[in-house]
Amino acid sequence: MPYNEITRVQIPALMHLAKLGYDFIPTNSKENKPNLDTDTNILIDRFTQAFERLNPTKNAQEMLAEMKKRLNYDDLGKSFYEYLLKSENQIIDFDNPNNNLYEMMAELPYKSFRPDITLFINGLPLVNIEVKQPYAEKGIKEEKDRHIKRYENPENKVFYNL
Repeated sequence: MPYNEITRVQIPALMHLAKLGYDFIPTNSKENKPNLDTDTNILIDRFTQAFERLNPTKNAQEMLAEMKKRLNYDDLGKSFYEYLLKSENQIIDFDNPNNNLYEMMAELPYKSFRPDITLFINGLPLVNIEVKQPYAEKGIKEEKDRHIKRYENPENKVFYNL
């Protein structure tokens, strides 16, 4: 087995996340291809399943449309964040975390961006993780510079921090 970033860092990180309760979704599975919204990388089926379980009388498609709209606001994600926390509908169960779906994917592309690991809660891609080999000083600086350029690209504005 080669010693590289995937074998030394990414796979151990995925294994640790699995121990924490995240289910792995393969990105290249032909028979179980995830139903992704290409504008947001939201896992539509997982979101619908979780949302309708948490809100049995509500329409998941209407909620999905509202969230997609808020992701396009020019407010650095503030509207989406507030909606996620304060919506009259329950998007994430903060009181009972075991009621949520926790999933992860490796190398999931989003336009010109492909994070090493993406974490989903109830189908929402809320965390992107970039892994680096230990002691890769040059690689870390290059990665920092790449991230700055990536976030300056308007198509990646959904990843800006507040």
